Amino acid sequence: MNPKSGSRLFPRVCRSSTPVGAPCRRDQLSRKTVKKSNQERFGRLPNPRKKRKGEKVTERRMTLSVSDLKVVLFVRKELDQDRVLQFALRYEAGEGEKLGPLLVNEDYEIIDGRHRFAALPLASILTVECIVRCFASKEEELITAFVANMGGAMPPTTEDFHFVINQLMDQRLTRRQTQNRFESYVPKTIMRRYCDEVQSKRNHSAMAKARAVVSNGEMKVDEAAVKFAVDPKALKDLIAGVRNRQKTVGRELGVIKVELAKRHKALSVYMQKMFADLFKKYEDGDIDWKFAETVFGQIDRARKRSGEMINEIRARFEAIRKREETSKS
Repeated sequence: MNPKSGSRLFPRVCRSSTPVGAPCRRDQLSRKTVKKSNQERFGRLPNPRKKRKGEKVTERRMTLSVSDLKVVLFVRKELDQDRVLQFALRYEAGEGEKLGPLLVNEDYEIIDGRHRFAALPLASILTVECIVRCFASKEEELITAFVANMGGAMPPTTEDFHFVINQLMDQRLTRRQTQNRFESYVPKTIMRRYCDEVQSKRNHSAMAKARAVVSNGEMKVDEAAVKFAVDPKALKDLIAGVRNRQKTVGRELGVIKVELAKRHKALSVYMQKMFADLFKKYEDGDIDWKFAETVFGQIDRARKRSGEMINEIRARFEAIRKREETSKS
């Protein structure tokens, strides 16, 4: 049986200039269930391409020039060059379609596909398939890029988590808000630990910056505390502690220098007196050459042991310094 045109189940199709997907005016007036306008139903359409009114389009697929693409968003600390080379070999083998399109925003900034993008010049490819998507905010771009990496062949490392969380906090997200963004992908306990670690690093960095500007005389303590969002009392205690440590270290170094100079002078005076006494006794015949040679040998052995002890202690300090430099790098 043919459906009755204009019924509730089969609304009348208006063949005028009504946008695709939107009911015609006669059906708008006759159907009480339609209470919202097209814009309320479909939302705003910020996508840059030309579109019909009422048509909801948030992304489109198109071929873009590699030179038009930009790398602005980063969700990893560094690229894996071996992975880039693997992608380049696959592109050269004609497997570009299997690798899938890159995901970019409206400004052609790469959201997902940095390794593939880095492989394109190696394979001498000038154009690439891309999905151009409209994002509501920078925060949404970061989360989309990071989640795409989580599902890939190279899961994010702890440093990558810290890197992205730090960027989200730069977007003025709190720790709780950041945790909620990833609750569908990462266990809450792990995400809470990552957020706490990043927040601790941010607090330490902010305190160090505030201390630097105060120490250089650029700002007062209260001004620096407001600018870098740190506790003024903690900043004062930190500055006082640094100054006290610097004074203490300077005093200790001065004491060591004075003590070494004093002991060296005393030892020199003792040695001069001892040699003068030995020389007089040797001239008088009270001691022979064998006795004097024994004394000189004892002095050489003592000096040698002292040098070996100093070199050993210095080597220990050098080992600690190299280990600290390696851990920082």
